[in-house]
Amino acid sequence: MTKRFILDRFEDGFAVLYGGDGTSSFTVPKFLMPNGAREGATIVQDDSGAFSIDTLDTNARRDRIARKMDDLFS
Repeated sequence: MTKRFILDRFEDGFAVLYGGDGTSSFTVPKFLMPNGAREGATIVQDDSGAFSIDTLDTNARRDRIARKMDDLFS
């Protein structure tokens, strides 16, 4: 079963991830993050424990936030 997280930030050599509920967080060593992982990315952990970026979900979330910002400031 895959797990989904949002990459909140990098801090002191660790990645801070938030779970799907948005309230639970935990850290993992930064070196476990896939290449190109940035703050705000949707991170998926597969059954083997490997992390990858869900590019489609990450882009959809960024587009949704950009639209909300446009609506707010226009």
